[in-house]
Amino acid sequence: MIKKYILFGAFLWSFACAQAQEVIIHVSQGYLDTLYHKYPVKPFVHPGFSNCFEWDTPYFQSIADVKQHQALVVHGVYTRQMAKTADSLNFARKGQMAAWRHLPDMPNEDGVYRAANQDRTGTSKMDKGHFSAWKLNAYNQDAALLSDTYTFNAAFEMAAQNIGTELGIEYLQRFLVGEVKGRHRPAGLPLYKRVEYWKGAWPLLVR
Repeated sequence: MIKKYILFGAFLWSFACAQAQEVIIHVSQGYLDTLYHKYPVKPFVHPGFSNCFEWDTPYFQSIADVKQHQALVVHGVYTRQMAKTADSLNFARKGQMAAWRHLPDMPNEDGVYRAANQDRTGTSKMDKGHFSAWKLNAYNQDAALLSDTYTFNAAFEMAAQNIGTELGIEYLQRFLVGEVKGRHRPAGLPLYKRVEYWKGAWPLLVR
């Protein structure tokens, strides 16, 4: 009888693991090209912002300074339903879902980050920090892919700081609309159906 229970328990554990398996997304370069061409950038016309462009997608909106290699402000919305959908889809942050890309006719910043990390190691290295976090966009395949876009949703961030930002900002937003798997929800934190956010390199706005 004990052996039967052990076997049954092992079956349930295997079934749970299979249910929770992450989904790896594969799309063609043609798909990505078409996706990016759906949402062209346009000049952001404002005194003192000659290097700035605006990028509007259905998932988040951004104004970025291409000379400074980072977004001035990124706006988006996160809802309880988005969180549930993201958990259900369970996209893996691997492959194309972890690859940074640049918009057509915008700078490819691979070399910028390589140069910044030439003499850095470990947690002092400069990471590509999301403003609209990848996980907050993982409720939709296209949203998640577009979130890994240089300049318009990224900025330099030390590796150690990137970890803290994830814990302090990304998880806070997710907790505000519900639960986070494997994380304890802070006591007394209000619960909302919808959270609106603005993030960006605020110091660059002071000119």
